[in-house]
Amino acid sequence: MPVRIRCGEHGEENFGRLVKVNRVVANELVIYNASAGAGKTDTLAVRYIAHILRGAKVSEGWRGLSYRSTLCVTFTRKATIEMKERILSTLFKLSRGEAAEYIARGVSEHSGLSPEEVKERAGVALHLIVHDYTHFSVSTIDSFIQRMASALLWELGVGGEMRVSLSFAALVDRATANLFARPMPEGSELLSWLTDRLEDRLEDGGDYQLSKMLSGYGNALFSDNFAGRSLNEREQIFSLTRERQVRTKLLDLDEEGRARVEKVRRALENALKRADIGVEEFKGKGRSFMKSVLNATAVMPGAKWQALSDTVRKAYGGEVGEWFSKEQQLKREGLMGSLLPAYRALVDEYDAVRRDLLSCSLCRPLLAKISAMSLLRKELSDEERQSETLLLDDLSTMLLDLGGEQEAPFIYERMGTRYDSFLIDEFQDTSRRHWRLFEGLVRNGLAEGGLGLLVGDVKQAIYRFRGGDWKLLAHEIPAAFGVQPMHLEYNYRSSYNVVRFNNFFFKRMVAVALKGYCESTSEECDAEQLAPEERVLFRKKKREYLGEEGKGEEGIVQQAYAMVEQRVPGSVPEDGGYVEFRWFAEAATGEERNAHSAEQYVVEQLERAIDGQGIGQREVAVLVRRNDEAARVLAAVLENNKLRQGKEPIRMVTSDALSLDMSPDVQLVLAVLRMATRLEAVRGEGAQSSVEWILLSRRRMPEVEESGAWTFGLSGDAAEIERKWIAEQAMRPLLDVFDAICTRYCISLSDPYISDLYGKMYGYQREESVDIRGFLEWYDGLSESERTIELPESIDAVKLLTLHKSKGLEFRVVIMPMCGWPFRVGAPELWAEVHREGWPDSLLPFKSVKSAKESYFFLDALEEGWLEAIDSVNLLYVAFTRAKEQLYVNASGGTRNDDVWKNLLKPTLSGCEKEWDSLEERGPLRVATCGKRPAAGGNPIARVFCEEEALVESRRELPRMQQTTRRGQSFEMEIGRQRHRELGEALHTLFERRPSREQFSATVQPFVEVGTLTAAQAEALWAEIEEDLQRSPLQECFAEGVTVFGERDILVGGKVLRPDRVVEFGERAVVIDFKFAGRDARQHTKYEEQVRGYMDALRAMGYKGVEGFLWYLDPRAHGSEGGARVVRCGEEG
Repeated sequence: MPVRIRCGEHGEENFGRLVKVNRVVANELVIYNASAGAGKTDTLAVRYIAHILRGAKVSEGWRGLSYRSTLCVTFTRKATIEMKERILSTLFKLSRGEAAEYIARGVSEHSGLSPEEVKERAGVALHLIVHDYTHFSVSTIDSFIQRMASALLWELGVGGEMRVSLSFAALVDRATANLFARPMPEGSELLSWLTDRLEDRLEDGGDYQLSKMLSGYGNALFSDNFAGRSLNEREQIFSLTRERQVRTKLLDLDEEGRARVEKVRRALENALKRADIGVEEFKGKGRSFMKSVLNATAVMPGAKWQALSDTVRKAYGGEVGEWFSKEQQLKREGLMGSLLPAYRALVDEYDAVRRDLLSCSLCRPLLAKISAMSLLRKELSDEERQSETLLLDDLSTMLLDLGGEQEAPFIYERMGTRYDSFLIDEFQDTSRRHWRLFEGLVRNGLAEGGLGLLVGDVKQAIYRFRGGDWKLLAHEIPAAFGVQPMHLEYNYRSSYNVVRFNNFFFKRMVAVALKGYCESTSEECDAEQLAPEERVLFRKKKREYLGEEGKGEEGIVQQAYAMVEQRVPGSVPEDGGYVEFRWFAEAATGEERNAHSAEQYVVEQLERAIDGQGIGQREVAVLVRRNDEAARVLAAVLENNKLRQGKEPIRMVTSDALSLDMSPDVQLVLAVLRMATRLEAVRGEGAQSSVEWILLSRRRMPEVEESGAWTFGLSGDAAEIERKWIAEQAMRPLLDVFDAICTRYCISLSDPYISDLYGKMYGYQREESVDIRGFLEWYDGLSESERTIELPESIDAVKLLTLHKSKGLEFRVVIMPMCGWPFRVGAPELWAEVHREGWPDSLLPFKSVKSAKESYFFLDALEEGWLEAIDSVNLLYVAFTRAKEQLYVNASGGTRNDDVWKNLLKPTLSGCEKEWDSLEERGPLRVATCGKRPAAGGNPIARVFCEEEALVESRRELPRMQQTTRRGQSFEMEIGRQRHRELGEALHTLFERRPSREQFSATVQPFVEVGTLTAAQAEALWAEIEEDLQRSPLQECFAEGVTVFGERDILVGGKVLRPDRVVEFGERAVVIDFKFAGRDARQHTKYEEQVRGYMDALRAMGYKGVEGFLWYLDPRAHGSEGGARVVRCGEEG
């Protein structure tokens, strides 16, 4: 149960405890363990501000403030922006005396300044930072490394024209293509290697596309196994000569072991023949120990070299009862003397060489990786030199090598900026290589009186696949610096029962389920087969992770989750929050599981939250593990929407839908940019076809012939004209080319995807250069989350997210309908060193299958299995802590490979019976709850709102992505419709108030320039507007001083109504809807019904007299064709 302390203002508890109890000692590294919802960002902002204000003298200007020598490092660019905004907004509030009390007190205590001094210096600091923004150092690790390298190019041996690239994928693809394009004379090393690999693939029945294989191998070059090693070490690993030596050595080991087993096996077979007895005549018949040992020791291609069974071991003892059945014992007992020695010799020999054979079988098929990576590494280096591009990963290695040769002050001096203080956020996801870069700098800063601060949470380390190493934060760095991490123990995000559930659930999961799993898997390593030095390493690794109960030692698994329990502020009510955990009984049949499907569970909980409780759709999230699960959930919700008669549909938005890669306009802009940079190198059909694709995507739309074939009708002249135009863009500045592309291909700048792309281009051009190729390489290096636009606040939709993409977010309601997955998909390929006599002393690849725990790679395979389980625990923690008020979890546990259910959830649930508020059996289901389920029937949308509630803030909808034209209509017609829609939107905005002639001209001029309107049409339209505004009723509705609600929502009866303009005259109201098109009789009836609906809603809100009007204005027509332009839709009520 959460510990409760009655305190005052939100946030006070963590800061008060840290200030009074854990007052920071100067020159000491500070580490914060920040659990979910613990106010990590506020803590960082307070410590940063306190540091830059501490000891500063206002009269010295920026020289008296330390922001120039302080670096704050974040995990993503988005986090960088948020951190800068938080620091600046906090400084602003402090300077005006408006900051929260706990923030002001925290800054004052940590800086040693009085509140008056904090207020004065905060104002100065804000002014100086804003006017010296380039020295306000909040950035990602990658950006910092780039800055370091740019100041050290000469020492690194790199030319000044080198461009730094974050994207290695594009460079790997180019290097692979260059490798295959090289001349390969007969007998050359490259041809010989490729031929050998092709033969291996054909023998194994694998994919013979070597280019695909090479690209995959190239990606492994940038894992921490290699990227963190020195250049000399990498050259040794990737030496082709060494690879051949390793291959030869392992082949010799394999052949020697096979020959030894085959020799004694043949001896046993001969003994059986002499005794004239078959393998099925022994005890067990078709499953006899003799048949088992001969099968296990069979020397054949692809042998698995499995461990010998228990029956084989028992027979080794020579007891006649283990060899023959009771009926056969007297008859066959005499054969024991001739068979037993041969049998024992086979078992002994197999045991002696099995680990060699097994290790070779796991490693040898992957040796091609070493030679492939060697060839690619050489080709990548050549490509970097030729393209004057340097990969960021290579820069990191070069800086590490330089740092090993030079003192840190030298590096600082060459950088031009002397950082002495470092604050690093999300440290649990920091790679070991990046920490090696920072460690010397942090130590140097601490020695000079600076601040070193690390913030993270091991429980939320879910990016190990990207190189993150949470063991650094868990125990290595605290031990190395001799410090005790501080714990931010209060949760300000979640309600009481959500915190209470997470406390007891994860405490038991780690203590029982996770530890039990690690101990059981460690038993799969046959300790009897280990050499003495291997046993020492095994015990050390097990003690590192699991500790020793007899000695009271805790391992890093327990240490990482030691502070899993959180407190809640005293202001949080104890009856708040609700958790529901549902799972199936062991005896549940497949039919019963289908009847209570996960998809149905999602729909039920969504309707309860949205319809029953009136929770906004955007405040609900559905979390899944994989994209295919998201597709199933989405299909179920869309199908259920068909049954929601008279109710607002449940809208869902996925993170993929917000990706820039999903926008055809963005892809068109990028395609033209890529063509512009490649035209000098790409000639002939390739360039021609690419240009045609660009043309067809925007200028010609396919039409279907009667035969069904697609035809485009694009002439060669058009393609040539376009090719020349694209070629002309290659030497222009980036943003100029962007503007030219949008103009030429009629791309709307108001599209949010295009707007976001423009923002990225602007930022790159401002910070880096105007080079197109450089931008493309930078863009390709962005992560998925960095190529995603923000969902506008106006879009009310349920978020459908994978677990990794939910990190850092929070929602009132979280639903996890498919809580279960395997720890691993496929067998990962790992790299390890074998310290064994006779084995190559080199880093070797191996496939981490289950039997790898019995090989020489046992320690790495065992640790990987433990880390995979911990990854899943962390994913569960991240998912469950996203909920603020309600959490719904459905654990099916019905699949054989559901490791999360079998090894984590099931053992945890079995001991939590007393912790739940209720535990019910509902047929095949078991449903456990914490807290009281929120009552239905309180949906505020289902009643009529009062005026203040109904007329909510204006909001702009997210424009839909553009669709292709209707069949048989030209692209020009589609563009015309699009421009007309945009003109209508612009005029809607214009009519939020009475427009002037100047405002009207400014609005329509862009549309005149692109041909949407002629100058005559614009003049005629203004004349009509001016004429109508002089007449009743528009005259009074656009008069100065009237109360106007423009494009506000009216929520009534579960529906959202949105009139263009509502004008209030005391108890009377007038509603006006604009129609920027000619009047059509059929459409007019529909429009009139719509306005009457607005009027009914206003009457229900209490207005005594309501009038409604339609105002028709056709920008493309002259005069007032089509009847009256202002049409009354109803009489006063």
